[in-house]
Amino acid sequence: ILMNFGVFNYQRGYLDDAVGQYNRGVGIFASFGNKHEYGLMLNNLGEVLTQLSIFDEAIKYLNEARSIFRMLNNNEEEAEVIFTLGKLYYFLGDNDALSKLKLEYQNFINKAVLSDRHYNNFNCISFLTDSGKSDLSEWLVESRRIRDSYIELEDKPNSVRMTFHIINTLLEAEMFNEVYTELNSKT
Repeated sequence: ILMNFGVFNYQRGYLDDAVGQYNRGVGIFASFGNKHEYGLMLNNLGEVLTQLSIFDEAIKYLNEARSIFRMLNNNEEEAEVIFTLGKLYYFLGDNDALSKLKLEYQNFINKAVLSDRHYNNFNCISFLTDSGKSDLSEWLVESRRIRDSYIELEDKPNSVRMTFHIINTLLEAEMFNEVYTELNSKT
């Protein structure tokens, strides 16, 4: 229940409440020895701490979650943690860590059988790693393609994040007509 309340509060933007619920869940699952749920709580906690710009703690929790899922041989959850770490490194502007993680992610995806969502997450991390290497029009085409893939996969949180990223980039480039079009699109 704590995890569900944490997710609910995270999605509503009540980040401090989500942190409290995830922290309580971490303590409970650690005391019970439930590694899987403990790892999920650590990943969720790392994601919300990233949003709060508490990066050192987020990295610590995410690396611990990744170790747990690797030990449990849970490829789906480990891939999710890798994606969360990639977003964190992108927010930090740590291109070296992001590039290194992209290679790890690629090797991981090549050896594991994963759901389509994780392949799209890898494409997103690859795109974020290489995003400074293309012009804005190419960047828009690729970012919209990734966002549309998230929509097809019914991954609302990541489709919304990509849409915000697109809009912020367009605003920075002072492309206000494109912002208007993006805000009024049906995607």
